[in-house]
Amino acid sequence: MPTSFEFIPADSSGRSNAAERTRIRSRCMQGKNKRDGSRRSLREARRGTPKPALSVPQPPPSNVAISLAEDIGRQSRETLFKVFAYKSLEQSMSPLKDCVSFSPIETKCFEWLFNDASFLHALLLVGSMMNDFNLYNIQQPGSKTYKYLRKTILLLNIKLGEQEAHSKDSTLYVVITLTMLAAWSSDWRAASAHIAGLYKIVELRGGLEYLAQRPKLHFKLDRIDLAWALSSGERPYFLPIVVSWDPLFPRDQLPNHVRASMLSMEGNVDERLATVFHDLQFLTYTINTHAQKHTKWEADSFQAILNSIQARLLRLPSTPTDPLSESMRLGMLAFLTTMFAMPGRKIPYPFLAHRFRGLFQKWKNADDRKRRPTVQLWALTVGAVSAVVDVDEDWFLEAWKACSSALETSWEEARLRLLSVMWIECMHDNSGRMAFQQLCTRVHGSEPNLQGSYEGRS
Repeated sequence: MPTSFEFIPADSSGRSNAAERTRIRSRCMQGKNKRDGSRRSLREARRGTPKPALSVPQPPPSNVAISLAEDIGRQSRETLFKVFAYKSLEQSMSPLKDCVSFSPIETKCFEWLFNDASFLHALLLVGSMMNDFNLYNIQQPGSKTYKYLRKTILLLNIKLGEQEAHSKDSTLYVVITLTMLAAWSSDWRAASAHIAGLYKIVELRGGLEYLAQRPKLHFKLDRIDLAWALSSGERPYFLPIVVSWDPLFPRDQLPNHVRASMLSMEGNVDERLATVFHDLQFLTYTINTHAQKHTKWEADSFQAILNSIQARLLRLPSTPTDPLSESMRLGMLAFLTTMFAMPGRKIPYPFLAHRFRGLFQKWKNADDRKRRPTVQLWALTVGAVSAVVDVDEDWFLEAWKACSSALETSWEEARLRLLSVMWIECMHDNSGRMAFQQLCTRVHGSEPNLQGSYEGRS
């Protein structure tokens, strides 16, 4: 406490009065008559402690450099930035973003930029190919893209020579990236080699049991595997053993009004095909419900169901002599491809397109019992939306004309028919409506009606 002085009045003999003496005694005892550790002592100690000066952090230098796994130039850094901007965009624009709770981009990916040169160059390869296809609108990768591709494969081969390379997540992600880009550029020969490598890595890490614990990775591999099979006609790599053909969902789980509006194939086709058809109907109904309620389906549950449906569907034999069954089988395969999209580019499926072409030639000779216009409309529309078929080919336009003329339907009526089979509203409505209008205009020479009533299913 700072020292201070006061003047005290006194009488002629030098004595102060009683009040002043009490005041003097009080001042003399300040800081003396108190107990250490009391609240009062602690409070006074805090008051007497000088406050520390505020420390202002120094701003970072303007020439901060990030030490990546390998030195790259300014243009490559810009490409890398675009890749991560795209990754964020991918999360917000995924076809199933509104209804399935897949985890966001993994934070480990950022770490690999600083310690894994093969992963760094794989991302540069992604960015360069995005520029080629979307920015420059060229059909084949450019010279810079091939440069990144050669460097990525070189670094990956060096890495694969290391001990336990298969156990590193970054290795798996690099091979997945190479596979997806090969599919994106329709290089199925390269895609086949990469998928074979993926299969070996996954087997070394535990096979399907390993994938079951990673639904997002499993979903991605299933979509790549399906794309490979439908493009090449070869057997998928990640095809699990079908344990049971029993339905995943009892039909009575659906609300009565929903069940009544759905097309049933029981008794009309092979029992196994009818079961897979019903399960995929239930899956799409649940997806639509989550999207409408703005809720999300847990990824592990969703992927387990989708994996079972895809495995059973791929094991079903072709039935070229039964147009109805083959329309359902090929239509469902095309339907599944819509869950795997590349930004700004459609993946061609030449093998599946060939099967579609042969199928609709047989519709001409089908008897009335086998003519199911709703199934035919659905298969044609899904084929157009998924880009499995070339809608400019004569056979497709002829099939569309016969189907649309038989139904004499508007888009609203057609949409109800599509929903009665299977249709994911948040994914298919816009592209389906556009394809329907364009095809009707080409075939009939006028815009179709947009409104109408739908009173039955066939």
